[in-house]
Amino acid sequence: ARFLELIDEAASQKADVLVLPEGARQGYADFGYTVQQPEFAEWSRYFVREAEPIPGPSTEVIRKAVERHGMYVQLGMAEIALHGNVIYNSNALIGPEGVVGVYRKTHAHPDYPFFNTGESVPVFHTPVGTIGSLICYDIVFPELGRVYALKGAQMLLMSTAWPMKGHDRQTDFSGGIMDLMARANAIANQIWLVV
Repeated sequence: ARFLELIDEAASQKADVLVLPEGARQGYADFGYTVQQPEFAEWSRYFVREAEPIPGPSTEVIRKAVERHGMYVQLGMAEIALHGNVIYNSNALIGPEGVVGVYRKTHAHPDYPFFNTGESVPVFHTPVGTIGSLICYDIVFPELGRVYALKGAQMLLMSTAWPMKGHDRQTDFSGGIMDLMARANAIANQIWLVV
């Protein structure tokens, strides 16, 4: 219901693209070094139970909503793939025509116990431009943005659950790093980057 509210709000402001957070569909845990073994087991069971295929039930709900507005939404979610044997930390780009494409987090080692690593860097051709996708920690590796630029991407969409202690990137060290990396990637590659 919250996603549908956000889509309507973005459409009322004439947005062409809306980027929802990393893991927005199922939620995202703090996978830092403080997580204990029982928590790992609990999160593992949760992702196995809650992961969805793409396309799937959640992407279809989003498709129906964006169809009314003619916009595109990037939804972060746990994706179950390969006959139910693999779970990825994925972004689904959804437009009026349905799922335009899927990106699976390339630099997934912070999420290692739960998610497998994606192995491709796809670009998606849409009426609003050629789009590439990033997920959170991917931003730390500038070669990924460069690959997208060389593939003709005009815009990068980054879903993130970047760890911050507050909501002000100017006063939060970790948030400042994310903001700096995002701006540096955009400038170095002369590409729009929406976080």
